[in-house]
Amino acid sequence: MEVIKNLNRGENGTKRYLRKYGERLLCVRYRIDKESGKRYTTVELIVDQAFYRPKTEYEKERFPRVNRYLYVCIAYEEKDLQVNIRKAGGQWIKDKKRWKISYYKANNLGLNDRIEEVQSE
Repeated sequence: MEVIKNLNRGENGTKRYLRKYGERLLCVRYRIDKESGKRYTTVELIVDQAFYRPKTEYEKERFPRVNRYLYVCIAYEEKDLQVNIRKAGGQWIKDKKRWKISYYKANNLGLNDRIEEVQSE
């Protein structure tokens, strides 16, 4: 489908949708399907809102993307924590003497303060 017209809220062609959807309406698009010979009208709506705070440079460096792997330090005596990290899919890396685990899983286990380094891939 090809977009033939994109109208912002309040422009001619959007007023009936503005009455229907109110302040949630962002824009109205008119699309055509050349194969079927049909024209479609679509609307873009706001369905949720939340506060957003951009990450600081420190957070970007210290807490990388969710799918990255990290090395976490867990003391030899902390057997319960070792069991938990093993259950979460963590791996013991013998030469580094650290546990390797994804950021997402480390965060769920509350290990953010134990992150030693980010694995470079």
